[in-house]
Formats: sequence, C-alpha cells, structure tokens
Amino acid sequence: GLEAGYPAVAVVEFQNATSGAWSAGRLPDPLGALPKTALASYGVEKLPRNTRLFRDVDLAEYLDEQGLGSAFVRWRFTVPSWWSQEPETVNGELRLQVTDLGLTSHIAHNRLTVRAASLSTGRPVAGAQVSLGGPGGRRSPQPTGLDGIASFALPPGELARLAGPEADPSALEVSASKGNDRFLFRLGDAPSHDWNVGGLLDAERPQAVTYLSSDRGIYRPGE
Repeated sequence: GLEAGYPAVAVVEFQNATSGAWSAGRLPDPLGALPKTALASYGVEKLPRNTRLFRDVDLAEYLDEQGLGSAFVRWRFTVPSWWSQEPETVNGELRLQVTDLGLTSHIAHNRLTVRAASLSTGRPVAGAQVSLGGPGGRRSPQPTGLDGIASFALPPGELARLAGPEADPSALEVSASKGNDRFLFRLGDAPSHDWNVGGLLDAERPQAVTYLSSDRGIYRPGE
C-alpha cells in the first residue's frame, strides 16, 4: 500500500536490455489476477549500453479524483544472463493500493480485532466498514467505533482453519472502507503472520501444565 499523501509513481531500473516493455492500468480487485493488457515498448535499441537506466510510470491517471484506488504496472525485459550471457526474459509486476486508511490487526484464539486510523493524521477512523473475507468465508461487515476498532468473534477451531499450519495463506482477507477509500490485505501475506500462532492455537485446547520449583533458599553471594 501507499499513503495517499505521496505520488503514485513506480520506477524500474534496467541495464543492457535487448528488449523491454511495460503496461499499467486500473486494478478493480487489489488481490485478484492482473488484467491482460498490451505491452508498450521502451525502444531499448536506442538507449546507451553499460548504463543504469530508470523509467518511471505515473499511476495517478488510474486512480480516482481524490488520488485513491488501486493500480498495477507490469514489466518484461530480455537481458543477457549473468551466467552465460544468453538472452533470458525477466518479468516483474507491482500492485499498488493508494489509501489513507491504515489497519492494525490483533489476533487472539477467539477474536480478531482491527483498528483503522488515518495515515495522514494518525487519528482513529470511526464509521469505517471492516470485513473479513476470502476463501475461508465471509463475515458481515462491522463498523469501527470512535476508537477506530472493529472486532470479530472466532468460534472454536476457526483460528486454526484460517491461520493454522495447514491453512491456505489466502484464507483470510481483511478489508476496510470509508467513503471511496478502501484498503484490503491478506493476513497470510504478512511476514509475521505465523509468529506465535502456535501459542494461540494451544490456547483453544485446555491442557494440564506442570510447574516445578525448588525449595532451596535464596542464593547469597559466596554460596
């Protein structure tokens, strides 16, 4: 995602490409398949060799009047292989959501809480509609309160199905919208999505725990 206060510009760097092309456009579904659009050539045969080159793509024309929304850019270059100097094709793509909504999620074994805040002011966003969706199922949207928080109860076993070791990373999507501003992300895409999930899953299953302590007295220097 990109904070709405910054220019929606993507830059690609390349060198010694024998061919290069790009395409860009509006992205109706930020997490869906990229639209199939024709690629426009960079005309690399006219560019200098052995020189780092940069080309920017301004995505503002694919956003709404307020500079919000989702857009994509796709690149394709033919470059000499670093190993054999034989030509090889390199593809790249970028999905960009431009928004003023910043979301923070917290997960417990029986509840998922989302806080929405304005990226430009840092203040909570009240009245935003927060939804849980994805292949794992959909929940009715919950409005955020004055504190910017919306909360969803998770029935027993739901956390394991959505975020456990066997879960599809795309099983749980969180989206928030306020007016024409919308932000969508998958919890499974976050680098830390599986940190400490094991402890949360264990919390769903009551188990006996043994604590062992010594009757030795307090340690004193010299002992």
